[in-house]
Amino acid sequence: MEPKITPFAAITTEKPNINIRCKLLSIETFSKPNVDNGAPYLEAIVVDEKGDRICITLKNPIKKKHESMLKEQEAYIVQNIYVQNNFNMNKLNHWVHSNRLMMINKSSVLPVPSSDWSGNNGFRFIPFAYLLTCALPEKHTADVIGKVQYYDREPKSYGSNNDDKSKYINLELQDLEGSVISCTLWRDYMVTFLGHMKNVKDDECVILVIQFGRTNKFGRLTHFGKPQQRRFRSITGTFADTVSDTPTKDIDEWFANSTCVTNDDLSFESPGTYVILAEIIAIEPDMPWSYISCKKCHKTANPVSKEVDLTLDIDQQLALKRTCSGTCGDNPQIAVRFKVIVRVADEYDTATLTIFESVVNKFVTKSAYQLKKSMKEDDDQPEELDALLGNTLLFKLEITGYNKKHTTSTTHVT
Repeated sequence: MEPKITPFAAITTEKPNINIRCKLLSIETFSKPNVDNGAPYLEAIVVDEKGDRICITLKNPIKKKHESMLKEQEAYIVQNIYVQNNFNMNKLNHWVHSNRLMMINKSSVLPVPSSDWSGNNGFRFIPFAYLLTCALPEKHTADVIGKVQYYDREPKSYGSNNDDKSKYINLELQDLEGSVISCTLWRDYMVTFLGHMKNVKDDECVILVIQFGRTNKFGRLTHFGKPQQRRFRSITGTFADTVSDTPTKDIDEWFANSTCVTNDDLSFESPGTYVILAEIIAIEPDMPWSYISCKKCHKTANPVSKEVDLTLDIDQQLALKRTCSGTCGDNPQIAVRFKVIVRVADEYDTATLTIFESVVNKFVTKSAYQLKKSMKEDDDQPEELDALLGNTLLFKLEITGYNKKHTTSTTHVT
């Protein structure tokens, strides 16, 4: 049985020993001459399922005991962890929590299967206007997302050194409001970025996500450390194909007349076009994941007969006389298409979305017809759809008067 879990928001030094359920966002090694004679120790940032963050410290011999099993983006239950005041502010301790956690000898770590994690991906994006107008403290860290407007094609070197550790590039990012910030990528992040950009055409767009970037006195956001796909994500060229039925190479066009919101901001009372960044965390069980459509307009092709044998296999269903629910009339050409209801989460809330063929085909190699053909029971959910889980995407949503009128909690991705 799972132990009693303390949400991060409820953590206090009045109860020094607690159990937590968390996802590991970042873990790095530090050493200080005045701490344990300079012995290296680990600093980690974790997030709970509500999106709150806190720091954890692991010193030897605890570090040696647990270091090998701790992986970024994996979820864990940590039992008997010690709570202390967050006095020591280093580059990881950024407006995270008034307290910090320390693993002790009796602390234990239990992995949590990814399928059991219902929390968000841990991003906390800050508007560029805030970064530009607010005097943030030195070494304050921030998560940002933006379109790459400019970048140095060749590495630069800091000072007189010319070794790999001193090399960096500068770039500029633009957010949805048109604000632009300058960023510096050092070392391995620079190498990863430049390697990626070699395969990007001039007319393609690149969206860059930086997690735990650090502000400095030059007004830049710097990014240090080892390359990790969690921290460096870009979507190029066919970006809109991932989230839209209307592909476009220009991200500005894709965002046109749209409002960027969080899941918490979505409201059926306010029809319009919205964009959210969210992770697919679940496929709704016991719900249809495909439909038979008109090939021309993609509307549902309904059987003419109101009495249909539910035991028919997919080929027998396709042989039935049908009529298009759109404007294509009777006996349209038909096809089996994906229509999957998924649960998505950002750092604030969750939402239910319906995604269609153009999105699902990015991750599932078999067609809807092939999967239907292989199913023993018509209402089975194929394992191949699990390829959708864990993907963080930009979704473009169209909320209309239909959603309000029918009080549905499911929004279609347009």
